[in-house]
Amino acid sequence: MSSGSQTAIFVLVHNVSEACFTLVDMAAAIYLILYMFMFASAILLRRNKPDVHRSYRVPAMTTVAVIGFLALLAAFSLGEPRGPWKRARAR
Repeated sequence: MSSGSQTAIFVLVHNVSEACFTLVDMAAAIYLILYMFMFASAILLRRNKPDVHRSYRVPAMTTVAVIGFLALLAAFSLGEPRGPWKRARAR
């Protein structure tokens, strides 16, 4: 994240604590999205290139990846948002 966008968050949010929580929530959301991509790509690689030699093969990998993807999707969609938009919704 560039320093300009960090500065914009601190300017838009009047409380430093809320700005910090907003940045942490954004970082957590980015990590969740990246892990969802990782599970989806593992499924696609196992399906499209099944003959590639791998040093370790997870048994029932498709099932594990689908459960992981759905769990991350639930965490992403059910996560409680913090920040100025939460106050705006409460009004």
